[in-house]
Amino acid sequence: MNRFDFAVLLIALGLCAACIAVVKHVAMGRDPWIPKAAVVDLTPADITGTSRDYRGNPKAPFTLVEFADYQCPACESAHPRVREALARNPGELKYLFRHFPLPGHNLAEPAAEAASAAGLQGHFWEMHDLLMESHGNLNEASLLSGVRQLHLDASRFLADRSSAARKRVMTDRAAAERVGVTYTPTFFLCCPDRKVIKLGRLEDLGSYLAPH
Repeated sequence: MNRFDFAVLLIALGLCAACIAVVKHVAMGRDPWIPKAAVVDLTPADITGTSRDYRGNPKAPFTLVEFADYQCPACESAHPRVREALARNPGELKYLFRHFPLPGHNLAEPAAEAASAAGLQGHFWEMHDLLMESHGNLNEASLLSGVRQLHLDASRFLADRSSAARKRVMTDRAAAERVGVTYTPTFFLCCPDRKVIKLGRLEDLGSYLAPH
């Protein structure tokens, strides 16, 4: 066997091994391209930042943190599953949403600023739900429709959106970049023992919470 044939054989064996690994993951019901959940070298403060409104029991020992984009179809798909996880674990889990509008999603940043501006009037989660349930129908008119629907002060909303709300979105994006977020949605679980787990997928959450 000459060197060329040997090299071809090695490449073929490598491809076979990769195919076997993919088939094994699929047989186990797991997408082979999604990383496994793993403890990361971060603190809860790195992930949560300064205190803000949580959804769920504010005294719950576990905190699920999502970095997401309102124009991301996968984030929209995850939204009801997050709500279900909170409903299944009311005493154990609270949820924090942080903004990570992706480049190329031209409506993601205005939507994030709109949610933050609504939050400054005490209606973040209501606006959040409207945006996540918009089914791709995001535009300036739909954002202003949310303002009317939630009976917000429109003048204050517009002023906050270009100042304090924008600053919050920028803070979240900078935090995401510091902790290595590159895609949405990205989920972290902050545990009572101060471990931080980066979840490969939301369904991994059940491995760390008590069964119900």
